[in-house]
Amino acid sequence: MYIPEPEYQRIIGVIPIFCIDYMIKSLDRKSFLLLKRKEEPLKGEWWLPGGRLQMHESFECAQKRILKREIGMNLTFDNQPEFIGISNYIFTTNSQKQSAIHTPTITVLISSICEFNIGCCHEQAQWTKKLPAYFLENINPAGPFHA
Repeated sequence: MYIPEPEYQRIIGVIPIFCIDYMIKSLDRKSFLLLKRKEEPLKGEWWLPGGRLQMHESFECAQKRILKREIGMNLTFDNQPEFIGISNYIFTTNSQKQSAIHTPTITVLISSICEFNIGCCHEQAQWTKKLPAYFLENINPAGPFHA
């Protein structure tokens, strides 16, 4: 479903936007894929691949759409995500200079991927052992990645 940009900006100014982030672990299981964002929120920052859940969209359809757009990955039944935690982000900067974008987000782990292509919303990709501090500060403390 397409929402014209002015209407979308009005919507995100008054209601939370539910998102899904994907923690993708390398085949050697020692590093994670991060993408450098081209757009707000977090423009210029390294972050996990992810996106918004659309109206009437199942989690399975969202996974396929988001991962295809973000990294060119086709999700198969061999790569089923594992739930990691819930975050409640409130980003205070965005391209329209609104006061905040509120994005409750679930994070899931995918533990096998060998090839990817950077999507249109990102400048670069890197495999790293260090996850973004803002992510670690905001993930549900019950999750396995929170100290």
